[in-house]
Amino acid sequence: MDSSVVFNIVTTAIAVVAVVTSIVFSARQARTAKHANHISVLVDLLREFRSAEFHEQHDYVCHRLGAEHDPAGGVRGLPAEAKAAFCSVVYYYQSFANLAVFGLLDQTLLVTVLRTRIVSVWKAVRPFVERERLLRGEAAREPICRPSRNWPGWRRTCPRSTSASRWRRPGDACPAGG
Repeated sequence: MDSSVVFNIVTTAIAVVAVVTSIVFSARQARTAKHANHISVLVDLLREFRSAEFHEQHDYVCHRLGAEHDPAGGVRGLPAEAKAAFCSVVYYYQSFANLAVFGLLDQTLLVTVLRTRIVSVWKAVRPFVERERLLRGEAAREPICRPSRNWPGWRRTCPRSTSASRWRRPGDACPAGG
């Protein structure tokens, strides 16, 4: 074998190794950058979570809202202070859900950190939300994938689209088994 052929084979092998190494490191860097974005979003949202006022509102919504107020009036029937607590807590968690739906926050982080709290808030506010929907003339609906049944395995059972097929009427069979 000629020495120039051996030299060409060795240099080609080195070039292939360099390209593969570059690809591996760029993929790792992209994954790290994605996680860095998740962490900054999570830290920003959790800043409010650390406030004493938010915890007071959360406790009020989960433990006293249903006992002190009749859900027959929906959300609009709540007095100002109760409505403020309701909106603060519900929309706080909805912000997390929106970020997860749009892929800006890793669902695993969401489930790990907030699952229990989201489920407890939904149990407390559900009668008010359902009544509010009726008062607005909206059809009763709920997501196919409810946090209380399908998380954390919801990726396997929930459709990714945001179309109307993600919603069902209460009592309909749930295609995701929820």
